Amino acid sequence: MSLFKSTLIATALVAAGVAGTANAASVGQNFKVKISITGSCTFISASDINFAATAATPGTRDATGTIKVQCTNNLPFSVQLNSGLNGGGNVNARKMKSTSGADTIAYQLYSDSFSTVWGTATSGAGLVSGTGAGFGGTTLDKSFTVSARATLVGTEPVASYEDTITATVTY
Repeated sequence: MSLFKSTLIATALVAAGVAGTANAASVGQNFKVKISITGSCTFISASDINFAATAATPGTRDATGTIKVQCTNNLPFSVQLNSGLNGGGNVNARKMKSTSGADTIAYQLYSDSFSTVWGTATSGAGLVSGTGAGFGGTTLDKSFTVSARATLVGTEPVASYEDTITATVTY
């Protein structure tokens, strides 16, 4: 038989589906898709607490501020407030200093309506705690009011007074 005839017959057999086909084989392998979510928190804002300008008459003055945090959904956390720059490490001795640095005004920060001092894990009983709701969008903010009370003795000289507090979120 000629090469042309053999090729023509083979082509016709393949076209007709008569020629044999190779057995196909397959094998599978499973794999996993994973992600690990780690817990974290971030401060959204911490507002300054501004007492209104006042005469130096004895008594207390009250003001409030707000701290907002966001944390991973269902993550427990606490917010601590230190003693400030002038409290000597003692949250019960917080003081605002005058711009000259010579005079001070005692004040306190509270986690509620002026009964529980807002402190740290080692000082003060007023740690504020919460559980995160997730990140993104203001509806997930955890908002805390900081109540502040300054105590004037009546002998404070004219000046501006201030202190700086560090807020820390622990999770």
